[in-house]
Amino acid sequence: MAQSYIPAGTDVICTEMTGGKPAQLGLTRQAKVLYGNGKKPLLNICDKKLSCSLQCRIKQTFFAGLGALLVGLAVGALAVALVVMTAGAGAVIVGAALGAALALDVAGGVALGASAAYRYLANECDSSLEGQWSLFHRKVKLEGHNALLERSILTCSKGGIVSLVMNPAKAAELAKMISKTNDKISDINSWSKFKQGLIGNVSNALLAGFEGQAGGAVVGVVLGSGLSVYDYMTGGNKSYREDNVVKQNNYAKLALESDNDQTSINTEHNIMTGDDWKNAGIGTTAGTGYSGVETVFTITAHNKELGKEAMNFNERALTYMLNGDMAGANHAWWARDIALDAQKGLKDIPKDFWESMWTGKTKAFKWNVSNKWFTLGGIGIGILGSIISNHIEGGDNEEENLLYKKMILEIKNYRKENTSRITVIANSL
Repeated sequence: MAQSYIPAGTDVICTEMTGGKPAQLGLTRQAKVLYGNGKKPLLNICDKKLSCSLQCRIKQTFFAGLGALLVGLAVGALAVALVVMTAGAGAVIVGAALGAALALDVAGGVALGASAAYRYLANECDSSLEGQWSLFHRKVKLEGHNALLERSILTCSKGGIVSLVMNPAKAAELAKMISKTNDKISDINSWSKFKQGLIGNVSNALLAGFEGQAGGAVVGVVLGSGLSVYDYMTGGNKSYREDNVVKQNNYAKLALESDNDQTSINTEHNIMTGDDWKNAGIGTTAGTGYSGVETVFTITAHNKELGKEAMNFNERALTYMLNGDMAGANHAWWARDIALDAQKGLKDIPKDFWESMWTGKTKAFKWNVSNKWFTLGGIGIGILGSIISNHIEGGDNEEENLLYKKMILEIKNYRKENTSRITVIANSL
């Protein structure tokens, strides 16, 4: 099928845009091959400069999801605090629960603020300069480099797929559709993370009321929240991309490059991996619902993990700073502080608390029940919470991905039916 060559100023759209309007593709070189009365340069694979930011969804989704997760954890932590207060727990334990709720709430506000800020960063789409074109003309070269064609797509270094739209009216229509879809997907993701964070710490509140040992729930808040944040921050290939967004980006590239209708997005989401089971909770994921009693076997290992996490984030902060990304550095330092605070919080729990989880008895109605049964019951609550969170994540991912696939299909249909071309045509590719 014949393909048009591409003049400078052609409209482009991106699979991750939220701005509602297309950008135009320009160049950063002195061009000699010109087209038409306007003497517009014809573009080759060196040309990647977009005229404006398309307001990339990727970092917005990442930080909005993180903020929602933290707010959900904070609401759940507050429920724990209310339970431990009514249970007559000691001041240290009550203070730890309240402190965790406040810290998570503040951190959630910071993350949501970051999401709003990233939406309007002026130079976000300069990342396209590091991207690579595909589906260009393999034989024809303009000024020493392969010529771009209307079918060509640019894979941005952040994950979005930029495609060319020769018809300005159609470009505006597609840009509006893509932006609306991406906003819907981000909203679904945020609510999903909020629900998972809430379930994670509400299960700890249930544990506190069920077992009559409020300290166990506080340990669950401190460890579970810290490790949830760590797992989220290191997901998505450590690139400010939420895990399911990575899958969507990979799908878009395969679907648009191969034009294969059989391409699919893997929506599987297993919160509790084989390693999680083996290690009795080390490295738990967001919203697993793990409670403090589950980590009593490996509390020393958890403490070491938190120390390693703090060092990991410190190193990442320095890397971001050297690259001039102060926003990234500040968020990495913030995550480091959460890990360190979680580590310190563990040391404040009285030593005899750990023994009391398995020895002694607690009065339940008219019976004195062995604490080990409450502890095992707490494990059951944690597992149930993880199953519920897994169901929520899987269902919401499926809904997000259906919207995303429909969006990509509309882009593909336009690419098949496009008839808006310039008169300089490549008949053989």
